[in-house]
Amino acid sequence: ILWHLVEILWVAPRYQSAAAAPQILLELVDWARLHCPQPDRWIAELLESANATDAPELHQRFWDSLYLLVLQGRTVDARNLLSQHSQAGRQQQLKDAMELLNMPKYSFVRDSQSVRKFDVAHCLWQKDVRVRLEAGLFAAHPQLELLVELLAGDEDAFARPEIVGLCDSWYQLLLARLLLTNPTGSLDCLGREAPEAEALYKRDRPSQRDGDGDGLLDGVLVRLLFDGQVGQFLAEAAGCLGSNWWFVAHLADLLHHCLGGEVGGCSGGGFGAIREHFLLEYSHSMLGRAALWQLAVSYLDYCSNYGRHYQ
Repeated sequence: ILWHLVEILWVAPRYQSAAAAPQILLELVDWARLHCPQPDRWIAELLESANATDAPELHQRFWDSLYLLVLQGRTVDARNLLSQHSQAGRQQQLKDAMELLNMPKYSFVRDSQSVRKFDVAHCLWQKDVRVRLEAGLFAAHPQLELLVELLAGDEDAFARPEIVGLCDSWYQLLLARLLLTNPTGSLDCLGREAPEAEALYKRDRPSQRDGDGDGLLDGVLVRLLFDGQVGQFLAEAAGCLGSNWWFVAHLADLLHHCLGGEVGGCSGGGFGAIREHFLLEYSHSMLGRAALWQLAVSYLDYCSNYGRHYQ
C-alpha cells in the first residue's frame, strides 16, 4: 500500500509534465479504491437477490453502492446501477440523474492544453448539475438528491455522516472530495486539505481520534506523504515496522536514485545520508544470520560514506 503511494506521489511525477496532475489524482483515487472493494461486493449481493424483488432500490446497499461508486469516480458503473431502479424508465428525476452521471473524464495527454479543455468541460458539467439541483428537481427524492449533491461537489454532502461512514479512511474521503471539487488542482492541495478531511473522518470515531485505531496508515504515514515529509515518513515507518529494515532501506534507495537526493525537504547530501543510514541498518540486521552475512556485506558496497568502516 505505502510503496505504491510513494511511487504515485514521488517517483511517477519525476518523469511526467505538469499536465499530469489530474492523471496523478485519478491514480490516487484508484489506489484508495483498491483497498475499498465494498461496492463491488454489495452490487454482487444485489444481483443475487434480484429475483427476490423487482425494486432493488429498496435495498439499502443499492444507495450505499451508488454513493461509493461516485466517491471512487466510477460514474459509468453508478449510471449502470441506477438504471436498475424499478422506475428508471418512467421517472424523469432518474433520467436526469443518469444523464448527470456522464461526468467528463480526463484523458491524459502530455500538454497543458488537455488540462484546460478538461477543466472547462468539468466546470460546464458541474454547473449543469448545480442548476438542476437548485431548481429542486430532486427535492422529492432525498436519496437521489444526495447523489446529485455529491456530483455537484457540495461540501455539506461530503460531511453527511452516511457518506463519511462509507469511507474506510480519511484519505479516501479527501481524494473523493478533490476529484469532484478540484480535479485539476496541484498535488500541494493534498497537504493543505488533509487536516480537514482527517478531522471530519475521525469526528465520530473516538478510537481513531484518540490514537487507538489504525494509526499505521490513517494516523501518521499517509499524512506525512501527503505533506511531502518523506524523510520523516521513512523514520516513522522504521519505527512502526520494528526490526524489519527491508522496506525503508529499499524505498530510500529507490527515491535516492530516482530523485537525486532532492526528496521531501532534504537537499544536497541530506537524503543521501538518510538512505545510507537505512542501508547500514538493514545490512546490520542480516549480519547476525549465518546464511545472510555475505549478502549483508554486499550492501556495504553501496554505502560510500561509512560502508568501508564496517567491512
